[in-house]
Amino acid sequence: MDSELPRVSELADPADKLRYYRESKGFSQEQLGNMLGNSSWFINNFEKRFNPIYYEDAVKFAEILEINPEELLDEYTRFCRPGYGKRICSIRKAYGLSQVKFAELVGTSRSTVSIWEAEINNHHPNREKYERMKELAGQKGIDINDT
Repeated sequence: MDSELPRVSELADPADKLRYYRESKGFSQEQLGNMLGNSSWFINNFEKRFNPIYYEDAVKFAEILEINPEELLDEYTRFCRPGYGKRICSIRKAYGLSQVKFAELVGTSRSTVSIWEAEINNHHPNREKYERMKELAGQKGIDINDT
């Protein structure tokens, strides 16, 4: 990144950071989308906060924008990095629960917990379920991003 440009605020959310870094490189949404094999709507949906920027996309953006992918993650999407299935399983096991009972506690189905734990097709928990698991982890003294 050009050293003459000011850094984006640490308090900026991932959508604002993506927009900032894209614009600092002089890319339109369409140009960045094309570089990724997508459309401008792909970029627009992230910048308008319609879609969270998960790790896999953050890595692709970071390569083009020459930044650290961590810049484009928040607490939730950082949790959803590869290995989130093991983190979810660790929380469930800390309670000594089956997938069925854990699913009831989180407010989802057993099959969803199974898919999360296996990380099938990058099927991430939504923010609401993440917040519930974060609460459960906290009750057991588990750092949700360290499990």
